[in-house]
Amino acid sequence: MHAPEALKILLNKTLEFLNKSKRSDWAEMPLEDQKKLIATAIDALENNRSIDKEALKAEFAPISSLQETAVSNRWGEDYITLAEEFEELIKLV
Repeated sequence: MHAPEALKILLNKTLEFLNKSKRSDWAEMPLEDQKKLIATAIDALENNRSIDKEALKAEFAPISSLQETAVSNRWGEDYITLAEEFEELIKLV
């Protein structure tokens, strides 16, 4: 599987978690904005457009809004797995 396709799958998994989540008091970025960032990247990958790598890297970094949302909604372990995979894939996209 090519990196863009694998990244799209990872981002879809992330969006599924976000869609089941409630806002976190600790997340700097509102939940709806997190969803929009991920959905925009998925759309770009599906349409062979460039993605905002830096914004995505910031959200998959430790102590990000995405991590705070994950921990607050009890999918923190899944977030760690997703973030590790993201770190490898983003280098290849």
